[in-house]
Amino acid sequence: MLPMVRSGTRHETYWNYSFSPIREADGRIVGILNQGHEVTDRVLGERRDRFLLGLSDRLRRSSDARAIIEAAQEALGNYLNANRVGSARSTIRPDISPPNAIGPTDACHRGRARMIWQASVQRC
Repeated sequence: MLPMVRSGTRHETYWNYSFSPIREADGRIVGILNQGHEVTDRVLGERRDRFLLGLSDRLRRSSDARAIIEAAQEALGNYLNANRVGSARSTIRPDISPPNAIGPTDACHRGRARMIWQASVQRC
């Protein structure tokens, strides 16, 4: 992993490098040509795919809604390195303004560094 600042934000980047000798006419090595090819999208895609496959395997074991929510929150918290991952469930009532108000929290998983909320909203 090579941290790089792009557009003022630090990002993790991944690269494949190829080193080739630069030779003089007599065969002596006088330098090295370093060619790099960025593979960040591939590495992050593989990481995401491993997470989704593991999550699918884990959720397949349960038919209890509460257990599924808690397992998904725990896995998401670990994957995102977050200290809290929660979900909310609410019903939108036409007499409440704004119409997209979110109700109370159903569950919360303590993991690591960020806070993330997912809302599930139903219309009456």
